[in-house]
Formats: sequence, C-alpha cells, structure tokens
Amino acid sequence: MMKKYLYMPVLACCILISLVSCATDELPVFDTTISNIYFEWAKEGRENYSQTLDSIDVTFALELPSVTDTIINVPVKILGYTSEMDRDVNISVVTSGTTAVEGVHYEIPSSVVMPADSVRAYVPVTLKRDASLKDGIVSLKFQLVENEYFKTAIFSTEEYYNVNRELSFTEFEISFSDILTKPAYWNRTFDGYLGNWTAKKVYLIAELAGVSVEKLTVTPSIQELFAFTRILRDHLKAQQLAGTPVLEDDGTEMAVGPYAALI
Repeated sequence: MMKKYLYMPVLACCILISLVSCATDELPVFDTTISNIYFEWAKEGRENYSQTLDSIDVTFALELPSVTDTIINVPVKILGYTSEMDRDVNISVVTSGTTAVEGVHYEIPSSVVMPADSVRAYVPVTLKRDASLKDGIVSLKFQLVENEYFKTAIFSTEEYYNVNRELSFTEFEISFSDILTKPAYWNRTFDGYLGNWTAKKVYLIAELAGVSVEKLTVTPSIQELFAFTRILRDHLKAQQLAGTPVLEDDGTEMAVGPYAALI
C-alpha cells in the first residue's frame, strides 16, 4: 500500500511536467525585428492637451507678415521593440484628402529615421504662407506606410473618440489658412480712433507697438487704445512727409480716425 501512495504523486508530477512541456512547445514565436508604428497624438494626446487627436488646425493670421513658413513636428511612436540600428519610417500623402499643393503650401519628407534605441521619431511638416491662404483653408493629409521594419496594424477603437468619429492612428491631417477676421470689439468708436479695420493695419500696429497680433484680437483697454492710436498716427504722418505713404492692399492710403487728432 505504501508504494501505491508514493506512486500517485510521482505520476501526477510527470503528467504536469508533460503538459507544461507541450504548452511551452506551442507558444508562438514573435518576430522581434518588426514593430507597429502610429501617430502619438492620436493615441496618447498632444503636449499640453488632454484630448487625443488625429488632425490639427493652424493659422498664419496671428503671425506678423515676416513669418513666411512654420514647421510642425508630428511625433510617431512604435508599439513593439526598439532596435540597435536606425530604421526608416515611410510616409505618403493621401491625395484624396489633400487640397494643399506640394511646393506651394507644404513640404513633407517621404521618410524619417527612427533613431537606434528610440521609441519616437518626428515627421517635420513645413507649412508655407502662400498668398492663396488668405482666400480659404487648405488641408494636407498624410499616412504611415509599412516597410521591412514597421507595420501599421494599429486601428482605432471605441476607446478613442474625437467629437463624433473614431480616430485614425496611422493617418494625420493638418488644415491651415491665413485669414485674419475683424474682431467684434472694433466698432464705430474704434473706427474713430484707429480708422477702418484692415488686416494690414492690424499687422502694422502690432509691429510698431511690439505686441502680438493675438493681443489685437481682444478688446484693448482705453489706455492701450490711445497708445495704439498715437503710434499709428505718428508713423503714418512720418511716412507721408517722407513721400512714402503707407498704402492698404487696395491701393488707398492708410489712415487713422478723426479722434486721433485729439490725443
């Protein structure tokens, strides 16, 4: 009887070892050279933003005319293994969703490098301040493309929503324009001091006063209004006396309002 009781635990151990061995033999072998890539902002959010996004809006309107382009660095991350060597990340423009013209409105590389031992790379998208941006919004849509190093098998899920649609982790869109609109505060009173509103006048005031264009989109204090008026009035007068009057885009001479002479 003693031998029988000893036999049972030994048999159980043998069966368990056999099962573990079989299970181990059936474990899938992963290819450690292939990782998935995705746009970081769509899955994890943009810096200083809590909302995930697969598109952004950019405006040149709040920049002085001296700013002719800007670079947006869109981060790409890997889901998988890092590598001891640099690896290319391929990018292509999605023509069906793009209204911007390459070379006129934007420049984008066809690939970027994922540095060795890194999980992140950046796609530098250069946006150009073409005159046509004052007429309307254009869009650039681009996507990540699979290659020998990376797959794009990461799809949007119900966990990631932006307004009323699912986000894309492998496509990104940038919409941009250069349209400065008249702020609501610029009424007859402001016309009396600064004259009629024009985008060119706003940029000139910002440059002369050393303030941002964005500051001139919100209601200034009475002290600021008087200061802006004096600065603009004196500059326009000096240019007129020098024989180089400041002209609006329509060819008329830029002018301040009738109240400007009172301050």
